[in-house]
Amino acid sequence: MSYCHQCGQTLMPSAKFCPACGAKILVAAKTEIRNEYAQKMYKNVVQSLEKQGKSYVEKQVKNQIDKIIPKPGNFSESTQQINEVFRPSATSNQNESKPIASQSGVDIWTWVYVGINAILLYLGYKSDEVIGVMLFSIIILLLVFLRISKPKPYNWLVKILLILQALLLLAFAVEKIEYPNSNMLLMLLMFVINLRLIFKGNKS
Repeated sequence: MSYCHQCGQTLMPSAKFCPACGAKILVAAKTEIRNEYAQKMYKNVVQSLEKQGKSYVEKQVKNQIDKIIPKPGNFSESTQQINEVFRPSATSNQNESKPIASQSGVDIWTWVYVGINAILLYLGYKSDEVIGVMLFSIIILLLVFLRISKPKPYNWLVKILLILQALLLLAFAVEKIEYPNSNMLLMLLMFVINLRLIFKGNKS
């Protein structure tokens, strides 16, 4: 509600002149009227949204409570549903009954082999001999990890590659026997690990 700035008479929202004194209504008065109207509309909208939100929340809470707390005649049905949820499935019983010895995979020497390859590559990545050895290692590890779910990941093809790599390692180590270095020692160590994997690489 706005008033005349001259005589204080109450003004109508659409009035351009004061009905009492005839003074022209200022623009500020009209702006004040619009602001009051906008505030009133905003309050009405907020109150309406609050009521709707409150009723929606109450309805959702009531539905959830009805789901959790069964009606008096549905106790047996609810108990049956709970029993079905906690009843162990046939698949889990079969998995538990399987012996642990049937698990497949690789033993710790495979991971030692991976570690020695990583160290050798780090120390001698500029050497042609090391690059040649690494090519064999990449193919061997790729085949082994593709067959890791099998009972015997180290099949005949992997063992042939291990034998070829072992011969290559031995040749490089003998060639550098007069000037031993860390690469030569790592190649000898990898040669020993290759022999171990050839004969006992598959997890027992």
